[in-house]
Amino acid sequence: MRDTAEIATLRTMLKDVNVEYSALLRGKGHENKPASLEGLRGQRLALMSRIAELRQRESAHMFPAQGTISTSGVTQAEGLEGLVFAAKSITTAVQRYWAGWMRGSQSPSGVTALPSD
Repeated sequence: MRDTAEIATLRTMLKDVNVEYSALLRGKGHENKPASLEGLRGQRLALMSRIAELRQRESAHMFPAQGTISTSGVTQAEGLEGLVFAAKSITTAVQRYWAGWMRGSQSPSGVTALPSD
């Protein structure tokens, strides 16, 4: 439960960093703009890494590595095949959604809400 609360806090912080990054990209005349953008990128990376670490820890507690799948009559190989199939299906759906969202989020000036490296 503590990890879930920390993830929520980190996601709020990440949202704030993204808003600041976007505002800085849209703003004009900032003399320290490159340094500020680089600092915000570093913050984003640190926040996303910590969120991923906490989610991995949560999933490790929810889905133990060995033994669980084989006790239900399904071999680990079959279970992994099912997971791979599900992951590919989800990836395809997300990519389609993302492509549609990106087309709709382009402004006439070419500036997007998401930073690009």
